[in-house]
Amino acid sequence: MIDTPKSQCITGRLCDLPEIGDRPRNLAVDSTMRWATIALTTLDNAPIADSHRLLLCAVANAANTGQSNEAGLLMEMGGVPVLAENVYATISINNRHAADLKVYAVDPLSGARRQKLASQADNGTLTLTLDNSCKTLYFELTVE
Repeated sequence: MIDTPKSQCITGRLCDLPEIGDRPRNLAVDSTMRWATIALTTLDNAPIADSHRLLLCAVANAANTGQSNEAGLLMEMGGVPVLAENVYATISINNRHAADLKVYAVDPLSGARRQKLASQADNGTLTLTLDNSCKTLYFELTVE
């Protein structure tokens, strides 16, 4: 776990988070995923709680096309594209602009916005759900 004012991250067995009870101050994750990483960082140099622009990264298992492993050793590096397992999770972010934040799935190669995602804001907390429809590792949260 990483918990700084401008970057926060949870990695490992997301399914065990309710039992552990520890989390970054502005980022909560509800997921049945066994292994994944959820990282949140500001893009405007403000603390997460006050930021107008954030980047959310969500990745589970990933490997290069053609990559091969034997007994935990990388035998063949493979190449592009990288094949990544979708992350299934409900993400909650504490931010004073929660009601005004828009969430976009971002193309991993160009950085262009792909699609707007549904989100809900309640009392300073933005909640969004990641599922099979996202098809990316990167999400931009921004006040427009």
